[in-house]
Amino acid sequence: MREMIVTDFGAVGDGETDDTSAFIAAHSAAKNNFDNTGIAQKVYVPSGVYKISAPFAGSYIREFISYFGDGPVESILKITKDFSGTVFPYSNVWAVTAQGVPVFSPAATSAALAKRRLGVSVQSLGITGDRTSVNEQVAIGLFDAVDQFTVKDVMVSFFPGRVIWAGVTRQNTTRGCFRESTIRDFRCYSSGAPGNPVVEINSDAGSEGSNEIVMDNINIFAPYDKAISFRAQKANCGIYRLSNIRREGIQPQFGNNIQADLLSFGHPDDEKNTSDVCISNLKLLNPYPGFSAIKIDKGGLTTDAPYQIYIGPMNISSSTPGMGNGVTILAGRRMNFMGDIVVKSGALSVIVGPSSGGVQGFINFNCGGGGPLTWNIDPTSIGKVTIPSMIAAP
Repeated sequence: MREMIVTDFGAVGDGETDDTSAFIAAHSAAKNNFDNTGIAQKVYVPSGVYKISAPFAGSYIREFISYFGDGPVESILKITKDFSGTVFPYSNVWAVTAQGVPVFSPAATSAALAKRRLGVSVQSLGITGDRTSVNEQVAIGLFDAVDQFTVKDVMVSFFPGRVIWAGVTRQNTTRGCFRESTIRDFRCYSSGAPGNPVVEINSDAGSEGSNEIVMDNINIFAPYDKAISFRAQKANCGIYRLSNIRREGIQPQFGNNIQADLLSFGHPDDEKNTSDVCISNLKLLNPYPGFSAIKIDKGGLTTDAPYQIYIGPMNISSSTPGMGNGVTILAGRRMNFMGDIVVKSGALSVIVGPSSGGVQGFINFNCGGGGPLTWNIDPTSIGKVTIPSMIAAP
């Protein structure tokens, strides 16, 4: 696998010099090598702070080009307020089907191994933005059909837009899906924007939905919209496995007026459903006023409600008066919640129903809790929800 080093193309990495042209040159060299050989390429970003003022990879990355650095606090891309577009705009990077090789055939497997086309990654990098920017910015875009992608050891700070946006169409209007991929050791601070979740996984075109996604060791602090949003706009999505997830909202004393849930499944505009989701070791702190730590909603049809969602152990807590709700379920079936909903100050609620909104039954809460926790079960949902006797926390 060939490796391009951005400093060989003139990048300085002092945080002041505009290194955009050097990144353009390094990416162009990697693209040319891939186009000529079909062999996957890598671009190495050594330790330093690299000022980036414009997209350096063109409108889309369709080649097998991975980016990596020395670590998220060593190799940092400093995105300026003038930047407009996507930092890493991957599109139709589809493993063994790339370059016209038939899918899953022996020839495809041999070609993928020979040319190292078994997935693309962004690893060991930091991305910092400027929250005063009014431009549309995306850190990592996984557009159209992307599979076998890895985001690992990445930290994003003060980014004024979506950080990871997957399963949305840009070039290929018939397929919008993100599949068989991993997001691991990901940290994010003070990022997102109204209407722009920090992480959004969707499927907005075609019959193939996003699926088989693994997320582990994910820390999202002070999001300016949803921390993670799972949607199924045009195709059924699921088989998501999440572990060691922590999200913490901004406390009111710091002046937040953010109108978003921390973790959401489904959206009223979705035509399909999200299902088969398992989340372990989930910690959600300080949901925003008027919103929830976990929100589960239906799509355009009652039958498109999310289902088979299992969360536990979990810990939802509010440490400051005036924060939002714990769990809100407006639609769904076959769900199980295990863990603690703990109120240190203020109050938290669990809201379920009405059933006319799509609550179809078999929703079980096996939780302990403490503090002024309230249960608001709509009368039409009684009998469809199992609620334990809450045990006061010591």
